[in-house]
Amino acid sequence: MNRRATELDEAANAKPLRHLSQKQLASRLGLSERTIEGWRYRGKGPDYLRLEGRIAYRLADVERFEAESLHRSGAKRCKAAQ
Repeated sequence: MNRRATELDEAANAKPLRHLSQKQLASRLGLSERTIEGWRYRGKGPDYLRLEGRIAYRLADVERFEAESLHRSGAKRCKAAQ
């Protein structure tokens, strides 16, 4: 089996992504890692885990945070987010 086929096979058998790193979260939201750190310090942003000194964000918490942050034009909350 060639290298590319092996990589594709491993990707197909990989577990679905359940956690994001600070870097991945910043990239997903289009923000700097420094902003994410500031949110964590101030108690803002999605809930997070501290695992052996490392920070991780559960995908479910990130998606919930995104849904709760959804607004319509005119500053009305979107019904889908309620």
